[in-house]
Amino acid sequence: MKALVLAFALLVPSLCAQGWNKTEKADAFTGNNYVQYTLTGRFLTPPRDGGATPPRLILQCFPHEKKFTGKWYYAGQLIKAYAEVGAVLNHSAGEIPVLYRRDDGKAQSESWGISTDGTSLFLSVMEADEAFYGHFTPHKMGTTPPVSKLVLMADEYLGSGIVMQFDLAGIDEIASGCGLAIYEK
Repeated sequence: MKALVLAFALLVPSLCAQGWNKTEKADAFTGNNYVQYTLTGRFLTPPRDGGATPPRLILQCFPHEKKFTGKWYYAGQLIKAYAEVGAVLNHSAGEIPVLYRRDDGKAQSESWGISTDGTSLFLSVMEADEAFYGHFTPHKMGTTPPVSKLVLMADEYLGSGIVMQFDLAGIDEIASGCGLAIYEK
């Protein structure tokens, strides 16, 4: 398995230069290896406490060899995708209303999952594809360019909207290794 993680790491050599931090990890319970990508963003409107810690976008992915489905193939699988905000968000019933914009486009509204402590927003695989590429299905590489900027807004508990921005340079390479993008044979 370590050789597979190393081979996966070689596929994504330029991530650190583009703002993404890559860390190889092992699940303490199962012992399975995975790769975590972290992108530090910035607050456009910080939480009440001033946002001492900047927001982070985190993708945890299980690398694996190419899998074929018909005329398409993909590599890797997204385990978790979430944004750490660092402040308690206004939520109910395990979800939180989120507004987001891809690049400078129209604002979109969705309900995303919330962490148990109320400080992180969780995206499903479909929501991650929608946020990074503008559609709910795995992205067909070479068809449209990825989003270069993602701006999120969520309401702080007993406060106003927290707005954060993530510059997504290099998302194609990560999406490719996380199963969010597919290739034609």
